[in-house]
Amino acid sequence: MTFISVFRIVALSLSLFCGLVVLGLTAHWTQGTLAGRLLYDFEIVALIAGAFTALVLPMMLVLGLIRRGAFTSMIVVELSALTVLWVLYLVVGALTAQWSNIFYPFGCSDLLRGAGWCREFFAIEGFSFIAWITLFLYTLTLLVYSLISQSRGNNVWRSAVSETTFFTPPSQAFPQAAPIFVSPAVYVPAPVQQYPPGSGPMTQASPAMAMHNQQFTVDYTGNALPQV
Repeated sequence: MTFISVFRIVALSLSLFCGLVVLGLTAHWTQGTLAGRLLYDFEIVALIAGAFTALVLPMMLVLGLIRRGAFTSMIVVELSALTVLWVLYLVVGALTAQWSNIFYPFGCSDLLRGAGWCREFFAIEGFSFIAWITLFLYTLTLLVYSLISQSRGNNVWRSAVSETTFFTPPSQAFPQAAPIFVSPAVYVPAPVQQYPPGSGPMTQASPAMAMHNQQFTVDYTGNALPQV
């Protein structure tokens, strides 16, 4: 198993765990805020990110193992979906960091009223940043690998990560074809044999031809007459 394949399994598994934690904690937080008829922006984005993670990442992990050539395992699909995910988690982390200065400017303390809510809030922030960093690093690595492979003439965008050899040399990936246009062959004429004057091949009659000329002559009508 290649490095990128191991990195993929670790990154997607860790991101799935973080996403489920964010989804569960945010759902619990939302119950408390909805009781006061409030709903914060970080809660909306966190619920979307957690639900999208719980839906997409298991499909990428499981379908790639039980079904060869699944569309969820295509590199172009992974890059698109995971980019959306890490952007969502980055937004969640940024929003929770902003609200933490308002809700809990001095952090959490056991003496603080609602300390459990405070710890849940900072857990949402922390796991969101972990998921963002993990997905971002994997997406960036996969994109660099794919661009390098594409520059070598290998079209890897519709293939799965586990089935792709990214650093295959071009000569092995695409054998060099025979050239279509071949330079024409140069014709070298054979040397002509020279004969002395009067001794060419047409002037030297064979003995059989000489005897034939002595016996017959041909007139203009084509009748053979005896030689006088």
